[in-house]
Amino acid sequence: MKAVIVEFRDKYAAALADDSRIIKVKNKNYAVGQIIEIKKTRIDKKIAAWSASAAAVLMLCTTSTLAYFTPYSYVGLDVNPSIEYSLNRFERVLSVKAVNSDGEKILKEIGADNLRHKDIKEAVDKTVKQITDDGYLKAENGGGIIISTSGKNETKAENLAQKLRDGIKTETKNHSEETDIEAVSVGEERVKEADELGVTPGKLNLVQNLEESAPDSQSIDREQWLKKPVKEIMDAIKENKKETKPEVKPAKDKTDEAAVSADKNKGNSKQSSSKSKKNNSNSKKDVNKTDASLNKGQSQKDNPGKGKSN
Repeated sequence: MKAVIVEFRDKYAAALADDSRIIKVKNKNYAVGQIIEIKKTRIDKKIAAWSASAAAVLMLCTTSTLAYFTPYSYVGLDVNPSIEYSLNRFERVLSVKAVNSDGEKILKEIGADNLRHKDIKEAVDKTVKQITDDGYLKAENGGGIIISTSGKNETKAENLAQKLRDGIKTETKNHSEETDIEAVSVGEERVKEADELGVTPGKLNLVQNLEESAPDSQSIDREQWLKKPVKEIMDAIKENKKETKPEVKPAKDKTDEAAVSADKNKGNSKQSSSKSKKNNSNSKKDVNKTDASLNKGQSQKDNPGKGKSN
């Protein structure tokens, strides 16, 4: 018989058995929430009497025991099978339920009792393995999974979402399944809203994202889309974003622009240099002509009769 450790007292521990009895066992360094096996032969009349005594009732009312059995956070798992888990503050599963018929099929195959009191990561990994074995992630373009978490502590809920996402990635990778995985943390109001619609918060979030991505949000039939597999919703969102994404012209390579500019400046520089050389050459010619003219005039002054014939 299986039992979960719920309390400690001196050298003993109290364990809640499958048949709802509190059983006194020796504490072998157990932890609250730990699952142990108890042989039925050990549950003698003395222990049974102890479990039914007022002391056992008082034990159930102690802080740690109440903490164990008090729902603290929520986890939703969606592929098309949709399943919800209620957790205590130790991240142990208190209860698990199916949200749709595919979810019922999965829980029937696993056995819901095999998930209770398990660590949530172990419970989710087992569920994903069964979903994978049943072929829900073998779509043409892969499968899709969304995990949603909610709790009294937002930071813990966010961390839990990422931890479960990482675990699912490993699980699906082990099965060589190409899967899109999303994890979101939501508020309690979103959990209530999803519960009223009979879906998980994760799927409700996805469909709302689909509405926001669509050119015309009124064209999205929410009720119909909430029934569709997660992967189909994810693909529709991607397609909408692709269609509405503005066309971006390729930017000119600044290096090429700089090179062209440099070549142009170089050409202008050469042209200016050539003009300058030409002007210098012309200036020299003009100076030479002037010098020659001056020399000629000076010569005529010095020899006034030289140019006349006899």
